Amino acid sequence: MQIYFAHPIPTYDSKQESEVLKAIRQKFPDAIIYNPADFPSQRMSFYFRRVCEADLVVFMAKVEGIIGRGVFDEVRLAKMLETPVLYYDLQTRQFYSEFVIERLSGESWADYARVEEGSV
Repeated sequence: MQIYFAHPIPTYDSKQESEVLKAIRQKFPDAIIYNPADFPSQRMSFYFRRVCEADLVVFMAKVEGIIGRGVFDEVRLAKMLETPVLYYDLQTRQFYSEFVIERLSGESWADYARVEEGSV
């Protein structure tokens, strides 16, 4: 199984990133995890190809539940491809297969949308 781990650039090489990677490894011990933090400074098309190859996408938000445009687009692509997506909530330390992503107003690509666990 190949897992793409989508997460905001400010969380690369952070305690939060380490926590989620550990949780992914515990839940899917035999999986190959593709971490975009290991391949910085690539064009988004590079990461989109990895999403297309993945069997599962796991994503996290910043502590405030905010994701940037890149994570938003990666999750949207996975959903369009009908690839399963799990949201890891840093507050509850749980994976969720049901979540809501709400686009925020404004022009910021870093604070592009808010994520909450649960269904629509």
